Amino acid sequence: MKKLIIAAAVGLTLAASMHVSANAGIEAGLGTKESYIDATVLPKLSIGYSHLDRDEYGDQNDIHAHYKLLGDNLQLRAGWRNDMKHQDDSFYGGAKIKTDSFLGFQPYLSYDWGQEFKETNVGVDYNIGMGFGLNLNYHKYDPDHGSDESGLGVGVNYKF
Repeated sequence: MKKLIIAAAVGLTLAASMHVSANAGIEAGLGTKESYIDATVLPKLSIGYSHLDRDEYGDQNDIHAHYKLLGDNLQLRAGWRNDMKHQDDSFYGGAKIKTDSFLGFQPYLSYDWGQEFKETNVGVDYNIGMGFGLNLNYHKYDPDHGSDESGLGVGVNYKF
């Protein structure tokens, strides 16, 4: 009887977590210079956290929200970034444009600007399947004080 109760509890927990994840739209990713987790809290709004590894400007933390204006094709972005070495913490805003997916590939362009920085990302996401994806990108981080940082990055993500 005890084993049956434990099995039922584990089954219900798994089923509940799958239901919450499906409704919440949770996505996590790990890349060359960043890691992130985002959760859809309303049909057009997601919130998340990113950890950015900058060569000259340290490890930055980013709390953000994305609002979908035209589905995935156009998003408005806003957030707050802290721990920016040699810079003040900064609120920022921006936009992200994505094309429709073609053969699993989805190119994008994003631009964010804040009190202390500007940042551009150009890349392509590739949907492997079963929730997994790959990313290839070029980023340029342009702080108001100091040297620019740019480079290529690769990453993987998973949508729960």
